[in-house]
Amino acid sequence: MPGRTIFGRKAASAPSTLFSSTSHSDNSIIASLRKASRSNRNSLSLDLPDSNMDFLGLKSAKHSAASEPAVKLDMQIESPPLVLFGPMSSSTGALLSGQLKIVVTVPEVTLESLSMQFLANVSTKKPVAPHCKECMKQSTELYKWTFHSDAHRLTKGIHSYPFSYLLPGNLPASSFGKLGHIDYVLSARATSPLSSSRITFDRPIKVQRAIQPLLEKTSVRIFPPTLLTTSVTFPPMIHPIGQNNVFLRLDGVNVRAKGMQTRWRLRKVIWRLEENSKIVSPACAKHAPKVGGEGKGIAHQDGRVVGEGEYKSGWKTDFSGNGQIEFEFKCAPRPDRDAMCDVESPTGLCITHNLVLELIVAEEYCYDRTPNAVTPTGSARVLRMQFATIVTERAGLGISWDEEQPPMYTDVPPSPPTYLACVEHYCGPPLEEPNPIDRKYNGRDYGLSPPKPPRGDLMASDTTVVDIHTHIYPPSYIELLRNRAKPPLIRNSGPNGEARLIILPGEDDPSRPAASRGRPIGLEYYDIKQKIKFMDEHRISISVISLANPWLDFLPPEEAPKVVRSINNDIDQICALYHGRLFAFAALPMSAAPSDIVQEIKHLESSKYVRGFIMGTGGLGSGLDDSRLDSVFAVLDSIKRPIFLHPHYGLPNEIYGPRASEYGHVLPLALGFPLETTIAVTRMFLGGVWDRYRNITVLIAHSGGTLPFLAGRIQSCIEHDHRLAAEYKSEGRRSLDDVLANNILLDAVTYSPGPLKAAVESVGKEKIMFGTDHPFFPPLDTQSSTWPSVLSNLDAIKETFGPVKADETDILGGNAIRILNLDASS
Repeated sequence: MPGRTIFGRKAASAPSTLFSSTSHSDNSIIASLRKASRSNRNSLSLDLPDSNMDFLGLKSAKHSAASEPAVKLDMQIESPPLVLFGPMSSSTGALLSGQLKIVVTVPEVTLESLSMQFLANVSTKKPVAPHCKECMKQSTELYKWTFHSDAHRLTKGIHSYPFSYLLPGNLPASSFGKLGHIDYVLSARATSPLSSSRITFDRPIKVQRAIQPLLEKTSVRIFPPTLLTTSVTFPPMIHPIGQNNVFLRLDGVNVRAKGMQTRWRLRKVIWRLEENSKIVSPACAKHAPKVGGEGKGIAHQDGRVVGEGEYKSGWKTDFSGNGQIEFEFKCAPRPDRDAMCDVESPTGLCITHNLVLELIVAEEYCYDRTPNAVTPTGSARVLRMQFATIVTERAGLGISWDEEQPPMYTDVPPSPPTYLACVEHYCGPPLEEPNPIDRKYNGRDYGLSPPKPPRGDLMASDTTVVDIHTHIYPPSYIELLRNRAKPPLIRNSGPNGEARLIILPGEDDPSRPAASRGRPIGLEYYDIKQKIKFMDEHRISISVISLANPWLDFLPPEEAPKVVRSINNDIDQICALYHGRLFAFAALPMSAAPSDIVQEIKHLESSKYVRGFIMGTGGLGSGLDDSRLDSVFAVLDSIKRPIFLHPHYGLPNEIYGPRASEYGHVLPLALGFPLETTIAVTRMFLGGVWDRYRNITVLIAHSGGTLPFLAGRIQSCIEHDHRLAAEYKSEGRRSLDDVLANNILLDAVTYSPGPLKAAVESVGKEKIMFGTDHPFFPPLDTQSSTWPSVLSNLDAIKETFGPVKADETDILGGNAIRILNLDASS
């Protein structure tokens, strides 16, 4: 269709006739050729008089020419199935390779040209003009091979022409939907000196897209005015064949008041997998005025259900406390519905899927003294939820063309190289024996030498490295931030529409361009595979992951426990995927009541992967010296699990001055965070937390902030303060040095040896542990896989401890394994 672009290229028009007329003397020849062409388009069968054989360049006996085609086209595809791994924005494509074959059955034949096209065809079932072929179908030439452009003689036999093409990763997959089709074809053309003797061969090519499995999604929905809250864990991807597990939890099904219980009983669960199709039917140049001009079209949409089911029983109901209902069921597309995979095509065809859940609950009541005497109220509700999901082909091993590449044919020589007829003896000096390859690496036999560590021999292959300061944004946390309208939030406001994380209200300044607010948030923030890749690159054996700021202080008290439970479940599942390599500091619902915080701590006490709890400096809103936290500190004191104390709020913006925005994040990160941490710990000490709870251990981020430098000054101020002395609050109290020596742990995130040496003097080398603060402080060079911030911390450790390798080993991992009990079997 002239003027319209498809897949970034102009649509191909229908082939035109090469010659409009022929001489009378050639009529009999042309008639025979056309007859052969109609009978078999991929072969050239000649039944001609002997006098015409030489005219076509065919030298063969008359009987052989009449018995079988003189030329046939065939094709052999050598590449594996064409699967585009990953989404359109990041897929590296797929490699198509094979051989076009010409089978000549006569002694010699002359071909004028030989070419092949890779075409993309887009068809619509609802064209602008019902009987217009150009409105119904548009073809785009993606690639063309010209094997011969002039006359070429071929002898009897099979002649092969290798070809290859790298399909772009942003191509839509082959699709045959209800509104339109997308298909691909290899179309070969060969011509003899006469235009009518064209040989054609078309081979359909199926292009598929497979997105690698991701972690399950968890969505929390609240249904006012009731107190019902649903938490649904569902697969982010569904395959056309196979079953998928969906886990449903319904909380708040029992409300107690004045000796009565009002309950919501689940009666039915209905699920549907809906497929929604959209297409824009373009108009050809002839019919463009019908739709308002060239390049425009008519939009159509259609929907259907490709899978459905309902359940009337099978769930577990518990009406104790606030009540809870749990149900796990399977969903899958029906094989007879032929569910299509998701498609996002620049031609206008779009196919998406939604998982719809409907829960029918009925209200009933009973008295506390007779809980089994239940009376229905006659009231019922339908709780409806809809989740976007992706239907995609199975990824298998997920090995794309650039990881395991089939042969590519470029500039194939006409014959193999010629070798010398004899081999001469070597007469030079003796050759040295090659060094044997060290096949052992980290106790395992890989058959290759181990890679070099990032800095000298600091991280030798036998060193277990543990990263105790590394963050993750689990799926439920990402979804929570994306659904918020005010900070903290994630907004697609980058220069190219990429996501940006806006943590504090001051970062969302309307006077600043939206693309510069907050910070970019990439895969390293939430994709656990990226963290494992980071660990492997820097030879980190174990990571203790934790939630990153902005924490959860912004949640309403009634929502915080459920959201935190969902986030901790996500983190637990992530650790389970990499058992033995990942542990965690769990999150706490600090905006909820202290009793809810205590309940979450006790719930996680038996967790296989939780080794402590991450906490901000705000506490319940009034700092960590708030006496309302005593019940929380009491349970932490009894179970002896550390608090990982991490800053978030920094200092008031006024302190940074009116030009603070010109300095990026330097002032709040370099100064605000360390001082925030120092003030929080000092308030805990002044508030007598460690006098009342002597077993509480606090791991302070960023090597204690400024505490190692100011500890002596803080203690001196306490001892010389008239008010404290008058109130006798300083007598009999533990000293700050005593608390540092017995209750404080520090990470080694200092980036230089000076602060690290001060940290060692403050708490002792046996209480300092390596950390990276990943995914923050990434390299500015986006192509670099090694992070300079990590190397700075490694260099600081090396320079601080010099030749004492045992101390380095303890800081890098030994201390963390001992303190946090990082034994995969425990």
